[in-house]
Amino acid sequence: MTASVTTPPAGSTPPDPTHSAAQPLAGRRVLLGRSRPADPFARVLREAGAEVDTLALTVTSPGTPEEVERAHALISSGWPQWVVVTSAQTLEVLDLSRLGTSEETNGGAVRGDSQDGVSARSCEDGCLLLPPTRLAAVGPRTAHALAAVTGRQPDVVGGSDAEALAQALEEAGVGPGTRVLLPQSALARPVLAERLEDLGAQVQRAAVYTTVTAPASCLPPAFATHWRGGAWDAVVLTAGSAARALTELAGPAPASTAVVTLGRPSQLAAQAAGLKVAALAPTPTAEGVLKALCQVLERQAPPP
Repeated sequence: MTASVTTPPAGSTPPDPTHSAAQPLAGRRVLLGRSRPADPFARVLREAGAEVDTLALTVTSPGTPEEVERAHALISSGWPQWVVVTSAQTLEVLDLSRLGTSEETNGGAVRGDSQDGVSARSCEDGCLLLPPTRLAAVGPRTAHALAAVTGRQPDVVGGSDAEALAQALEEAGVGPGTRVLLPQSALARPVLAERLEDLGAQVQRAAVYTTVTAPASCLPPAFATHWRGGAWDAVVLTAGSAARALTELAGPAPASTAVVTLGRPSQLAAQAAGLKVAALAPTPTAEGVLKALCQVLERQAPPP
């Protein structure tokens, strides 16, 4: 995936500044630090009147073959009682399609009488079928992507950060002895694994991918110059890696550009990268980002 800036489709109706109530971001230019087809974030902001440029600041790279294979082997063995997915990017490198709707695809076949005290039923050739693996996801986007792959809704959908998801998993019964597979980025904070281990769970982390800064050669011409010159009223950062990449590629945000982050982890990463965060989206959704942008930009003078 390469970094690119896109603007509203040719022929689209330009924002009408006279309809400020219906289009609270009319006349504003926003940089969205990711680039995805039919991105709901870009759509919602454009419907609110903003001119939105999307820029892929990072690229996803699979983890080592050994680490990805280890995660697949754990799933195939039926070891995890829970698989916890913290980013839709996990699904780009890890095949979770076998965790479907039937016990035959959900449960792992294991020889013997039991596995760590987990109840199981016998199958015809003397193996045991474990209960279906339960699924958890961070946020609605990851939950939707996980459901598309597995054909069933996650059992738990947590908030936008590790703390909220850990609490949701505890409420769902994760505790002493629960076996949890946590496939995630090599850059992920250890908070979720540590919280689950504090509950007594057996956690296997698998670094199945990592995120790296996009090559500078993939940036649009003079992007860094435009960035430092304050070409955007605001930038929306949906991941900590995007915050780090932006400062690496173009430097800190100018005073006239408000920085809005999607969740607490991206806020912390942005601050660590030297960015002054103006607002944190109240919910990790397009509507939450819109609300944060409206509140921040209301305090700024409108563009001439």
